[in-house]
Amino acid sequence: LNLSKEQIVEDLKRAGLTEALAASVLEASSARKEERTFVLGGKFDLVVNMPSYHALPGEPNSLKLDSLKEIASLPNIDANEFFHAVIDAICEKKVSFAKYNDEENKIKSIVNSYKFLFQQIVNLNLSKEQIVEDLKRAGLTEALAASVLEASSARKEDIRKGAVERSSRIANTFMLDFDWKLNLVMSSDKISSMQQPAVMLNLSLGEGEVEKDTAVKGNARKENVLVELTKEDLDNLVATFSKVNETIQNLKV
Repeated sequence: LNLSKEQIVEDLKRAGLTEALAASVLEASSARKEERTFVLGGKFDLVVNMPSYHALPGEPNSLKLDSLKEIASLPNIDANEFFHAVIDAICEKKVSFAKYNDEENKIKSIVNSYKFLFQQIVNLNLSKEQIVEDLKRAGLTEALAASVLEASSARKEDIRKGAVERSSRIANTFMLDFDWKLNLVMSSDKISSMQQPAVMLNLSLGEGEVEKDTAVKGNARKENVLVELTKEDLDNLVATFSKVNETIQNLKV
């Protein structure tokens, strides 16, 4: 932000620092201006050439991973069980984390950090070395890091599948399955369309809560939609789906 001396002094005064501490901050920031400085949690920390997390390229010291180390504060935790429970949650399975901690906000923060980490490991296809380096920076022990590696490796496809299913459910209505067949139109009210191929696309759509085996739950419902497409229609549909897929990929975190 290229703050002036006056702006810095004003901020430090508002933060409650003494004149002596403010003077030290000014001296350090001026002398080492070309080195990268970050402000975290109300504390002024000078960090020189600090690389970003591999799971967060370009985002040094992101708060998204700050809660990873808090797992050490959970009493008598089975790390392997906990990490697999987190991945189950990513796959939208019903999981309760109440047994790990009575403080709802604390356990939620820890779970969300590990959900984010596992998804980034898969999305960015991080290597074992990159994962270990990130976990070491986050303050995890070697034993916990080993558990994270084991879980992310064993459940890699589950994590990927969970991400795909969430992406497909951006809208309230989502596709469960589809089928198609190719017909040849032999007669029509338009001569130009005779003997033209047409794709019959049958879409199985779900709305509400639907089990993975496509069984309807509660007030959820399913319906089949039959669409007839000419070659031009099909080309336009494929082009639209390509744009949709590109947009979804850009939305991934």
